[in-house]
Amino acid sequence: MRILYAMDGSPQSRHGEMLAASLFDREGVQIDVFTVEPEIAVDAVMAGAGYQMSGLDVPVFDAETVAKEAAERLADEGFTTSWGSSKGAPAHEILSRVTGGSYDLIVMGGSHTTWMGNVLLGSVSMHVLHESPISVLIAHAAPTGSGKVLVGVDGSKGNFAALDVITDVLDRSRCVIEFATVVGHPWVPSAVPQAGFYVGQVTAEERLEEEQRIERGRELVERCTAPLRQGGFEVQGIVLIGKPGPELLKEADSIGADLVVVGSRGLGAMRRTLLGSVSDQVVRHAPATLVARAG
Repeated sequence: MRILYAMDGSPQSRHGEMLAASLFDREGVQIDVFTVEPEIAVDAVMAGAGYQMSGLDVPVFDAETVAKEAAERLADEGFTTSWGSSKGAPAHEILSRVTGGSYDLIVMGGSHTTWMGNVLLGSVSMHVLHESPISVLIAHAAPTGSGKVLVGVDGSKGNFAALDVITDVLDRSRCVIEFATVVGHPWVPSAVPQAGFYVGQVTAEERLEEEQRIERGRELVERCTAPLRQGGFEVQGIVLIGKPGPELLKEADSIGADLVVVGSRGLGAMRRTLLGSVSDQVVRHAPATLVARAG
């Protein structure tokens, strides 16, 4: 697997580097470090978002040196590496680099104040996430070393793209993977209850429907865990009940996951539901998220 690791030299941007060292397979992964010397004044991403420049830390640095030093650190960890740099609008340069190379995954660290910002709509990392034709990993925090990876599954094409990515990128000896699917309640309390009905009452039919949904969830989780278990990963599965985004984040916190993996159904901020989608919720709040893009 060939990875483009985009970073700006800040401590926050190195979270992606630290996550790679903690979880990635050294034998199967090549990491190309890429740094952009930003021309923020003409960055269409920031301008289009109406972003005020006063609060942004625009670093002045030697992009080539930053990239080279990061590549050397990863090489010391046992990875095959290369490095490169450019000058321009960071999001544009990163996406152009991906278009011009045979990459499988983009890794980025997140920061609120550098050009790798992850919170503000229109920031570099979020723009790359929404426009990238390949899978993207955004790390907001340094890994704890737990080796725990939570994979959200729903049976979609993006779901199975996630399986392919984690099989290729994660180190079997370093990771414990939990697959989770989230099923919703089949009932909604009636605004005008019928006679003899009290709020919160669940009918036998609704209870049966919930049990069937849970069973289908178990079957899906088993289909996902089986091939990875056979491939040498330590895996387990769980069925959660509720809304997918909040439940996945709650489970990630519960198990101390260093990485959450979700699939994406589409490409582009307008063609996907930008706000409110499961992947957007998880990316903004999980310590690190890999959004797998289906080909």
